[in-house]
Amino acid sequence: MSVRTAPALTADQLRQDCDPALLRAGATKATGEGLVGQERGLDALRLAVEMRHQDFNLFVLGARGTGRRTAVETVLRTHGRTRGDLSDWTYVNNFDAPHKPVALALPVGQAARLKAEMESIVDDLAKDVPALFESDEYQTQRRAIDEEYSERHERAMADFGDRARAENIALIRTPMGFMVAAMRDGEVLKTEGFAKLPEDEQAEIDEKISRFQEELAAILRETPKLEREHRAKVEALNAGMAERAVASRIDQAEATFQGIPQVQSYLAQVRKDMIENPDLFLHAAAQQQDGPFPDAVGKSHLNPVFRRYMVNVLIAPDPEEGSAPPVVIEDLPTLDRLAGRIEHVSHMGSLVTDFTMIKPGALHKANGGYLII
Repeated sequence: MSVRTAPALTADQLRQDCDPALLRAGATKATGEGLVGQERGLDALRLAVEMRHQDFNLFVLGARGTGRRTAVETVLRTHGRTRGDLSDWTYVNNFDAPHKPVALALPVGQAARLKAEMESIVDDLAKDVPALFESDEYQTQRRAIDEEYSERHERAMADFGDRARAENIALIRTPMGFMVAAMRDGEVLKTEGFAKLPEDEQAEIDEKISRFQEELAAILRETPKLEREHRAKVEALNAGMAERAVASRIDQAEATFQGIPQVQSYLAQVRKDMIENPDLFLHAAAQQQDGPFPDAVGKSHLNPVFRRYMVNVLIAPDPEEGSAPPVVIEDLPTLDRLAGRIEHVSHMGSLVTDFTMIKPGALHKANGGYLII
């Protein structure tokens, strides 16, 4: 029994061609927007996109796999309004009320510049401020203030001691402070010696001791006042020295952001806080010197003590995207993914947070554009 073999087919026989001339022109229309033959649906999409009223939402319903999501995204990116009204959004520290951070709306592209500028300011001042406080000029002025108030206190005590000795009253320093006692023949009069004196002489000594004790108490009451004056003068000197470094650096930053009022206002607050708190830079410098890498001062802004001067860039649209509005797609629209969240860190057994831990949600990212959920 013989087996017949089918003849082999050629390549042309395996391919079926369709002559375009056989198709009726205009029978189909490619929209390019993902929904073939859904002109009414696309018209509704375009109408919705062109709406400029607030609180307007669009609901798209259709079978799975029909291209609804692609069509909506394409229409939004193609027919959406321009994003000329978009802004960068940042959070910065509120130096008067840290629990109420300040939100700044900046021109697109300026948030990243402000963040980098603040990091540079901290890095520069972390070197400049300690150098000023170690200079001979500062040390000379500080020594003069210390000597002035030390001399005033010692002079008051010396004058008191001289007047007391003139009346045979001794000024004695004890572990508990100062006290006065009667003297006889250059020696402090002991209790048994005092008891042997005539009553009129005892009364005279009691009167002197009582009078000088009151004077001593008055002098000692002035000591805290002198110390406060001393501290105030030292703080004024410190602020003056810090201002020399801070003012020069902040002036440069203000020139960089000229024409942006909200940044100018923020930099003015930064200037004031840095001048009032030069010890932040001094303590940070001391920590670096005590650490394993004492010369690593180029990244001082990473020190947690300077978080108060950092900038939290919340939203920063890409300047290179032109006028296209942001289109954000959120597949899991939970509360924190929509509205953002505030993170916390553990510190000494407690959870703490600050403005740098505020994270954006989809609503923030879609600000000025469209949100698809």
